[in-house]
Amino acid sequence: MRTKHLDCDCGCADHIIRFIYDDEDGDLWLEVQLTKTHGFFKRIWLAIKYIFGYNCRYGHWDCTLIKPEDKQALIDLIKESIRC
Repeated sequence: MRTKHLDCDCGCADHIIRFIYDDEDGDLWLEVQLTKTHGFFKRIWLAIKYIFGYNCRYGHWDCTLIKPEDKQALIDLIKESIRC
């Protein structure tokens, strides 16, 4: 198995994605680092919403801007996974 970490162009540690390529099976996995909730009162507010059963219908999303120098490595990894 090989891994490739891609950091966001903005430099934020919360915007990391990881590709995992399984050489044996040819599977390509994508893992996304979800952002943390900052601040004590924000966490309390989310806990209260959780207790009363609130669920966001869209889930938890963030974005990662792939740096230009990482684009070719990502393309090569995807092409290799397609060949299997």
